[in-house]
This record gives sequence, C-alpha cells and structure tokens, in this order.
Amino acid sequence: MDANKVIELWEKYEFFDNLKEHSIRVAAIALFIADKFIEEGKEVDKELVKYGALLHDIGKMHNLLNIDNRSHRIIGTDILIEKGYPKLAKISEEHWITVVRGDKFSFPESEIVSIADATVGIDGFQTFDGRIDCLRKRKPEEKETLEIARKNLIPYFKRFFDEEENFRKIAKELTEKLDFKNKTYKQLIEAL
Repeated sequence: MDANKVIELWEKYEFFDNLKEHSIRVAAIALFIADKFIEEGKEVDKELVKYGALLHDIGKMHNLLNIDNRSHRIIGTDILIEKGYPKLAKISEEHWITVVRGDKFSFPESEIVSIADATVGIDGFQTFDGRIDCLRKRKPEEKETLEIARKNLIPYFKRFFDEEENFRKIAKELTEKLDFKNKTYKQLIEAL
C-alpha cells in the first residue's frame, strides 16, 4: 500500500474532498496515538495504522450515494477484502462500532484508528465530547448509543491527551502540519 494506491481507491469509490481530509486527519491523530501505544510498550505497525486510517471510511460514499444501504463499515470491509487487504478490512469493520459496544478489538491498530476517528469530525479535530454532541445533533435517534460511546471513550481521552487543553494543542499542531491549501493529497499522505 502507498499514497498512489490510496488515492486510486478514493477516486474509484468517489470520495468527496471533505472525506479525504477527514481520513488524513484521522491518520495524523492515529499516528500520534500509535506513538503513545509504543511508549506504553505495545507493538504497533504504524504503516497499518496509517493506511487503516486513510481507508477506514472507504465504504462511506456507497452508503451516502444510496448505492448500497448497508453500513459503510461493512461495505468498506467487503471492498478491502476483495482488494486483498484483510487487516485493513478489519479496521474498517471495527471502527466506531467496537468503541460503542465496548467490545475487544482484534489488534491494536484497529483500536488506534477507532479512537482517532472519534476525535475527527468532517470539519476538523474535535474532543470526544464535541464529536458526540455533533453526532447527537445529526442523529437524535441514536442518543442512547452515543452516550454509551461517550462513556467508553472518556478513558481513552484521559490516557492519550490527559486534558482538553492538551488535546487542543495537539490538534492545533497537526492542523498546521496538514496544509490542505498548499499540498496535494499525495503530498499530505506521504508527509504522515
């Protein structure tokens, strides 16, 4: 897997620019979290984290464009298995729902991408609370599920960011690094 392959898949599956930028932000914060896992003595494949984050929403457009009404996680899983990327498929399958359910992740890279995805909205980095509040406005029918997700995410937030001010500092640094106005998507991916 490389930047060209990611871009090829994004184009094939009609990613909007805001979804590309979301995925790049998820990859940036996921790599920060991966370093924290490594500091804790855990083995982490950072390339798997990077590409898992960049492709975790690969099934999203099929769902948004009503090409397929299944969950974007499942569509993405099918796409990535078909393309020969079973570990990336597992990340797509497990992101978000595993956090909501409080289930055990298959491997640390999947956990890292899920945590990272919970800190990135479509417009940028958000605290877990901010992300949950945003989702509650968009999906009021999922209020209970989102409150469970918030409860399950709080320990992660404290573990990796300590407090909201530290998270905002990290998010600001990553935002400055991710210069979407002056870099191509390929340049941004390669710089991760």
